[in-house]
Amino acid sequence: MTHSHERCAKEMGFPPGHRKTVALVAGLHMTGMIAPMALDGPINDEWFEAYVTQVLISEMPLGDVVIVDNLSSHKRASVQCSLKRPVHS
Repeated sequence: MTHSHERCAKEMGFPPGHRKTVALVAGLHMTGMIAPMALDGPINDEWFEAYVTQVLISEMPLGDVVIVDNLSSHKRASVQCSLKRPVHS
């Protein structure tokens, strides 16, 4: 059995303070992933609203269903309105 990770001596470990948060958000479609986007830092309400209105909506095929979890930024009225209105002609 092979190891999935290795260990090192305590004094040779990863230096503290060099980690940063990268958030990845994307849509999953039957044909694959759509509208992938990465953000340096955590997702907040304004960022998620901009992602939905400027990226996700433009790449979604008309008639697709969006399922989101219980994150507070998913519950914003502006996000809900953007997801409910048809944008393709």
